[in-house]
Parts: sequence; C-alpha cells; structure tokens
Amino acid sequence: MDSVVDIKKQSKHEVSLEHLEKDNREWVDDLTQLKNRKPVESMVQRCLDLHKQKGAYIAVVEYGQDSAAIVSTRRGYDEHSREVQNIKALLRSKQRTAVQKEFASSPEIIGDYLAFCRSYLDTGGQIDSAAESELNNDALRELDRVVKEALEIGANDIHIRVTPDDTHIQYRVEGRRIGKTNRERKTIEAMVGAALNTRSEDFNEIYNEYSVNSNTIDLNPITYINKKTGEEEQRTVRLRIQKTPNARGFRVTARIQDTGTAKQIPIDGLGLDEDVKALLKEAYHEPRGMILLSGPVGQGKTTTMTAYNEIPIQNNKRVISLEDPIEIIQPEIEQTPCVPGDPVKNFPNMIKVSMREDADILEVSEVRDLETAQATIRAALTGHLVISTTHANNGIGIVMRLIDLGVDARTLSQPGLLRHLTGQRLVPRLCDNCKTKVDKERYANRIPDDYQSDVVYRRNKGGCRECGFTGENGRSMIMEIIRLDKQSREFIANENFDDWQVYLKEQGFLSMADRAWKRVEKGEIDLFTAAERVPDMFKDDTASFSYANYRRSLENNSGGIQ
Repeated sequence: MDSVVDIKKQSKHEVSLEHLEKDNREWVDDLTQLKNRKPVESMVQRCLDLHKQKGAYIAVVEYGQDSAAIVSTRRGYDEHSREVQNIKALLRSKQRTAVQKEFASSPEIIGDYLAFCRSYLDTGGQIDSAAESELNNDALRELDRVVKEALEIGANDIHIRVTPDDTHIQYRVEGRRIGKTNRERKTIEAMVGAALNTRSEDFNEIYNEYSVNSNTIDLNPITYINKKTGEEEQRTVRLRIQKTPNARGFRVTARIQDTGTAKQIPIDGLGLDEDVKALLKEAYHEPRGMILLSGPVGQGKTTTMTAYNEIPIQNNKRVISLEDPIEIIQPEIEQTPCVPGDPVKNFPNMIKVSMREDADILEVSEVRDLETAQATIRAALTGHLVISTTHANNGIGIVMRLIDLGVDARTLSQPGLLRHLTGQRLVPRLCDNCKTKVDKERYANRIPDDYQSDVVYRRNKGGCRECGFTGENGRSMIMEIIRLDKQSREFIANENFDDWQVYLKEQGFLSMADRAWKRVEKGEIDLFTAAERVPDMFKDDTASFSYANYRRSLENNSGGIQ
C-alpha cells in the first residue's frame, strides 16, 4: 500500500478520475484511481464509523481546490442516501467545500480504500488532537450512562433541561415522568455536542445550543440490569433527538428506539376490545380508501400499524411503507425512509413514486402537512389502500385536523375515500398485587350512571416490589374506531361535527372515554390517571357546570384533582 508521502505527490503518471466522467455516477474500477487522490481528512473517521456501524461503503476524496468527490456503491447511494446528504451538508457548512462529483465503485475497492484511509490517519493524518478525542470519548461515555439508566428502569423517553443554574434529567416510564438527577452543565453540553457531531446521521451544522435541531443518534449495544426482572439484558438503540432553546439554556427530548428487526407484537397482543379488533381487521381487507389512526406522540400508533401488517403479509400483499424515521424494521414490508424538505425524498413525491410501483397497500408514517394530505388522498382515490397516522384528539378530530391543514370538507366526504378513523391512548395498567379498593360512592359525581361495579380500584402510590414501587405495571391500549357510512359523510361535508357525535352515539358507538370506563370497572386502570390521558372522561364540555356542586364535592372529598 502506498505511503502517505506518495499520495501527497503529484505524479506525471497519475491516473485521473476526470477521464471517467460520462455522468455523475461513473464507475471507478481501479483502486489506484482512488489512492492517487487524498482523502478529505475531516470525513475519514465519519466514513470509517459509517462502515463499521452500518456497513456503508462511502469515501470522500479531494477533487480540486475547495471541492470534493464522493464514492459509494450504487446500492449505497440509495440505502445510505441520508448519510451522503449529511456529508455534503457538513462539507458545505464546516469547510466551505462543495461536492462536485459522485462516483460509484465496488464494495471491495471502496473497502480497500477505507483501509488505506485508516492507515493514512495512523501515519500522520490525525483529525483531532489526543486531548480533544479523549474529551469526546468522556462525553460519549456520559451519554451511554444516561441511556443505560433509562433502559434499566424501562424508560421510553429522556428529558434533559439545561439552565445556567440547574441541569437535570428525567425519564418517562409508561407515560409517567419519574426521577430527577442533577448533572453538571458542562458535562451535559459536552455530551449533547459530542453525540450530535460524531454519532448523528442527520446533524449537518456546527453544534449550537441556541438552534433548533431534530437529529438521530445511533448507539453501540448497551448491557444493563433490568430493575424489574433483575436480569441482564442488552439492547442496541437509537435516540431520536429534539433539541430546543429555552429562555436561559436549552432542553433535549430523546425518544429511545430499538434498531434492527424488532419483535412484532401480534394483533391479539395489543389488548384491544374485541369489536375494535374486528373492525380494524375488516379495514385492512379494504381494497382502496384511507384508514387513519390518531393520537399524540408515544401512544402506540406505529405499534398498531406494525401489528396489523400481519394481515397483508399473510395474504401475500405488497406493502410499501414511507417513514420518517423508520422506527421498527419489518423484513416483509418494503420500507423507504423519507426526508421532509428533500427535493426528491419528501413525502408527497415519494407517494407519487410509490403509486407507480404496483403496491397493494401504501403506508405513510404521518400526515403532517397539506401537500402530504393531498398526495395520500390522490393515492386513495386512484385505487390504493392508504394507511397513515396524524396528530388529532380522536376519530372525529382527524377530519377536523385535515380541514385545518387545508383539505376541503367536500373532498373528504367523497364515497370510498375515508374508510375507518381511530383514536387511541396508552394508559398505565394498575398493579394487580397492590392496587387499592375504594367504595364507588366516594366518586359518585364522577362515575357514569351505567357503572356496574360497587368499587373503584385506585393506584397504590407507594407501589410494591412487583411493580417497581410505581403502583403500575405495563399499559393498556384504549382505542375507538369509526366506520364511515353515508350519513357520516354528509356530516363531514357540512362540517357538522357535534351532530355527527350525537349520531354515532345513537348507533352504539363507544368513544375512548366509554371504553376507558369499562377498564376502570374491571380494575385495570385508575380513573384519574385515565382522565389525564383519555379525552372527556369526566365532563362533557357542552354540558352546564355547577360551581356550587363542585364546591360541595370538594368539601365531601369526592371531586377535584386526586
């Protein structure tokens, strides 16, 4: 292998890349053609890390003054397009270097060149000083410690708040924020900065605590002790990061997601009511139209879609799923990452592309803007079954959300478009070992008239060893589902949502609140915990409110916040 000195010389016999330029993806079939080009030093370690962690074959070489060329496998440009775009952005923002050309080559040639780059660093091309590298390593080790703490207690999210006076971390476990550990501000700043700059696949600017960033960070496998089971476990996770400035600092929300192929929860494992489960199964057998699932972030919408994908898989149907990000790897589903704002890989354009690919079912991870909404509607009206999610309060709220985005109500009322609408929430399940029993008369002004049990089960705030002293063990999924009929479409066309709600009740529709009360009756969930998550558990906001009765209920200790 050539030495570092050799590649710094300009030989008169140098094999040039220019003669290969017939298009932007000309083939490089000789390792010498690469080794006669210096690697872009700032990108070497990033390319080596991408190869080690993701199996990506990507190299960046100098290509004239203040410019560079990228070399990857032809498949790599598709499978690792986000990484390629990030490299371009980093070169542009940090080094004022433009990528002039993109070349393709074989994994063998690029692999040999990456080995050459590693040797190049070892013999004199160090990017960072040893001291700076050690600081980065310390910061990344701190990140691993924070994530390990989260995994030990079964957390789904990590909340970090940084101010000049106070820096603390909290974890969300089964919907409830717990723990509050303090850290030094410098430690957290270094941790977040180092993670974004070295482990993020989509961070493309110089770290700045006053900027707003949404990034993804992949972590090495973490071994930890599950505090509930006492068993040693190992998980490989990624963090979906949202960093936002505060008045005197910044906050970070990190969603913990498994990487690799996740174990798919079966439909029966969701814990849905039997009629809901059956209606949603029916929906997945529709030949065309739209199925829309709603709920806030973290309420299991993606899990529901993944579970119900067993239906088209069993029927040998082709499912194309457009996602940002891909949260759960499903081997039998054709998953495509989308990049909002990208000129090609944005949701509306990729929906158009997928419509030409003979899909039986098209899944879109979220409808969040008018352009995506219009594209999904076009797909549904041209013979595709489209399944997606959106952030709405409940099933009826989905229609209100689409109208708010700019979709015309008459469009939404077309026959055959909207098929089924759902709303769902995850509510912590009471620990069967320590839940407490209270006479229902104590909550007489809260419970509905058709409440069947004589008692109300409540959460034991002190908990027990079996539930990790939380009083809760797992979560219950509460879902409502609306099957659109002719009358419902007329209500949509006239935007008459109050009367639509009345009509649904007359037809026997059970809302999330109705279904949550059934779980309260069974002693499965706490009524006040459920009311914090499920809409309209206690009061219909269109009904009259008696302040006098409310004051009396407080005196009797039977109302108010518990």
